[in-house]
Amino acid sequence: MAAKKHRLYGPDHAEPEPEPAQPTTSVENTKSIPLPNEIVSLIADSVQDLIPLTLVSRQWYHAAQSRLHWQIRVSSGASCKHWSKKFKKFPHLASFVRVLELSDPEDDCLESPYLRGQPAKRLAAALLTGVTRLEIVDFVRWGPVEQRLIKSFCNLECLFCWSNPMHESEQGFA
Repeated sequence: MAAKKHRLYGPDHAEPEPEPAQPTTSVENTKSIPLPNEIVSLIADSVQDLIPLTLVSRQWYHAAQSRLHWQIRVSSGASCKHWSKKFKKFPHLASFVRVLELSDPEDDCLESPYLRGQPAKRLAAALLTGVTRLEIVDFVRWGPVEQRLIKSFCNLECLFCWSNPMHESEQGFA
């Protein structure tokens, strides 16, 4: 049987005062104070790699995602399917897109252009209200289907259509 330790507290033996609590510096014990959205936006604008910001908090996630998806480029049937699937799985990401670049430099006029397929229709439907700038680059064929697609963007402020002269000279069009 273990002997009990007895402490003597009396007039000659005062109880020792507890030591003051030391401030903790661990991340676990700190409270997160949200920054104003304007400050978060300024910081996110100056960061080169936005991916790590998505892991900090919901506030930082939103700021980083809005910059990561601000502009997208669709240049083939594969990239059209990629974005269509991504916005179907994560519909909130489509609301961040403001600039859409469409190009088809590899169109060999043998197959139907990717803008006439179902993935392009789903992609356009997801982006109709947010896109304010549309860039049309290097399209070999441009018909009524493509024109209707462009007209369906209701908040479009800028439309740029241009062709790469180097691309044309490589194919003998110059």
